[in-house]
Amino acid sequence: MQIAIAVWHYNLPLVHLNTLGEALLYMKVYHDEFVDEKTKRSIRILAVVFVLFAALDSFWLEGFTRINSYTNLAESVIIISLGLLYFERVLIGRRRTQIQQIPLFVATIGIILYLSGTVVLYLATNHFIQVNDEYSARLMYLINSALVLMLGLLFSRAFLLVKPLAPLHTTALQ
Repeated sequence: MQIAIAVWHYNLPLVHLNTLGEALLYMKVYHDEFVDEKTKRSIRILAVVFVLFAALDSFWLEGFTRINSYTNLAESVIIISLGLLYFERVLIGRRRTQIQQIPLFVATIGIILYLSGTVVLYLATNHFIQVNDEYSARLMYLINSALVLMLGLLFSRAFLLVKPLAPLHTTALQ
């Protein structure tokens, strides 16, 4: 285990890529959901700024020897804000719909809970990596796994709520 820690640095380069990919995926989902062109443009600008900040954080501020907690914080603030904006628009726009039956609403609950938990978690993990406390770092990863499980369960619920498209009627060639 110690060799893997020394060689792969707790898989930190993958954590950096994961944070970037996760944030861009969530931004794309909300970008496609919102219809207001001003909101869509703001999300595109935020995505560009976020990518630049993530590169700055990974290559200069924290480097690849630490978890990119600044990027994670920026991701959490941006995505939670988009989630809350989505909640506001759903609550105002769909007065007669049961909101727990809206797939993206359920997924957004999972996203907000997950990102809220990982902000403090990544800051604590950075400390344990610096002092080379393997037990505590593993405990942080265990807590992160529980958050990922909760996120996965809510995503599964959201996917189950998606209604299948009606099949297209085709005429058979005779």
